[in-house]
Amino acid sequence: MNRAHSKRLMHGAWILSVAGLIAKVLSAVYRVPYQNLVGNTGFYVYQQIYPLYGIIMTMALTAGPVFVAKVAITSPDLTTRHQTLRRLTGVLAGFGLVIFLGNFAGATTIARWMGDAQLAPLIRVVGCMGLTLPLLAVGRGYFQANYSMVETAWSQVVEQVVRVAVIILVAVVAVRASWSHYRTGTWAMTGGVFGAVAATIIIGGSWLRQRHTPSTGINRVLGHDAGPSWRHLVWQTLTEGGALVLYAAILLILQLVDSFTVAKALVRSGVPVALAENLKGIYDRGQPMVQLGLVIATALTQSLLPPLSGAHQRHAEHTFVRTGTVLVHLSVAVSLLATVGLCVEMPLINRGLFGDTDGTLVLQVYMLIIAVTAAINACASILQSQDMVRVPTIAILAGVVVKVALNGAAVRRWHTVGASWTTVISLGVTLLVIYLTLDPLIRRRIWAHGFGWRLLVVAAGMGVIVGMGVHVVPVTGRAVAILLAVLWAGIGVLVAGALAVWTGLFSHREVLALPVGAHILRITKYFHKGE
Repeated sequence: MNRAHSKRLMHGAWILSVAGLIAKVLSAVYRVPYQNLVGNTGFYVYQQIYPLYGIIMTMALTAGPVFVAKVAITSPDLTTRHQTLRRLTGVLAGFGLVIFLGNFAGATTIARWMGDAQLAPLIRVVGCMGLTLPLLAVGRGYFQANYSMVETAWSQVVEQVVRVAVIILVAVVAVRASWSHYRTGTWAMTGGVFGAVAATIIIGGSWLRQRHTPSTGINRVLGHDAGPSWRHLVWQTLTEGGALVLYAAILLILQLVDSFTVAKALVRSGVPVALAENLKGIYDRGQPMVQLGLVIATALTQSLLPPLSGAHQRHAEHTFVRTGTVLVHLSVAVSLLATVGLCVEMPLINRGLFGDTDGTLVLQVYMLIIAVTAAINACASILQSQDMVRVPTIAILAGVVVKVALNGAAVRRWHTVGASWTTVISLGVTLLVIYLTLDPLIRRRIWAHGFGWRLLVVAAGMGVIVGMGVHVVPVTGRAVAILLAVLWAGIGVLVAGALAVWTGLFSHREVLALPVGAHILRITKYFHKGE
């Protein structure tokens, strides 16, 4: 691979990463005003079906295009590539049609399985997005295979912007017109349909502009019987594509288990239906906070994955182990500090964002997901860079089985706190399986030089100082709560930074891997000179 090609590849990966992070932030932030407008029960209605939307969009916007691009890149020539893409479009169209018909025809049954038959209209709306699956997945995958990332990035951002705009508009109209929670939720779900259509238009327009460009090769002969068979592509989509979807949608799958079990288990434990829906809505507040908490750790993982894969391809074992260790250290440290910060500040965050402190303990337990998920992503990225994709798949399936097995009983016994704990435990099982599969040398390097106890000192010190401040300073309203949360977050960052320097938590190489690492090193050198 020449330098120009490598530079183009890295630039494309950077564009996709930025677009993905923007989409994640938008996807998390809009749910706060939506909950404020429709209340806990209205939020429950929306969040019950959201995991279905999220999984379908994972197929269409992230995991699906990655799979399509991988299949396209491995084609030996352009004729075979385009024949393969045509057949793959047919395969994904079949899957999309199954999703559409399954959700449309089975909406009532699925809603009853969730314990609320009134959710059926929302399920039917979500099913419509299956029709956009082949165009989005193949279109985005085609451009990624040609290292043309701008189109895919724009389509992802436009999809989120359109969806969020429609959802907030619907919520405002619903409040003024006094719509029912279910009517509001149904129309809010159409935001996903409009967003998917907008993304399809972006991808389709880009394809039409390029179809007559000689360099793209789109007008090459497509009629030859080249490429893998239909049966092979169906099997490859189910196995390789399914593994990518599992990895990208692990939290959504666990949330889907909650949709089928939490409200029903609460009612079976004797909680009135209205209260059960309210409690589930409060429990669902944690999802946008987890998304935001994972943003930085996700960015670090994405930034270090290309050099990690490159080291493996060059058989540079020392560089591979060193980069993998940096990846785990940074991801775990940043995510654990975010987890501790959110936990100790949860009374302020809950009051500031949602107007009360209901479910604070439930949300504090739920925040543990951030640290565990970031560790999973970091360790799984190391395995994936070694082309070991089967282990993460098995690990995720094991975690889902644990969640399904424990959730109902835990919710009946401990209500939504039990649901939070089963999610943490199931992710812990996934992490354990993946961690034990890592190269023993990497496992030893992770804990070398006292990294574990140094990180605990930093996290505990920050947590104690910020926690004392949160409980000592009085809160008089939502605005004050938000301001104090931001203030204590800033203080927490400074305290954590000072403790990290004092304990020698990170090496110079690890600090430089941070977005502002060079500035941090200059500041620490300045203070050391002052001593």
